[in-house]
Amino acid sequence: LTAGAILVMWLGERITENGIGNGISIILLINIVSGMPKDFYALYNQFMKGKQIGPALIAGCVIAAVVLFTVVFVIILSDAERHIPV
Repeated sequence: LTAGAILVMWLGERITENGIGNGISIILLINIVSGMPKDFYALYNQFMKGKQIGPALIAGCVIAAVVLFTVVFVIILSDAERHIPV
């Protein structure tokens, strides 16, 4: 476990040094993106599979809207600045 963590840290440092980007962030992004197909399949099975086209379409639109809102909200929060007068 410790050797694996050291290996991932070393790999992240190599990615950063080669100018590709922030290495650890890229490794985390790859981990998140690799799990997305499984998550989409689980959402499909839970909310859309076996339903008629109307309710399945509504469920799909609601899920897409929630994901879009979450992404926009995170972007707004990450770009937010608070100006404190000195």
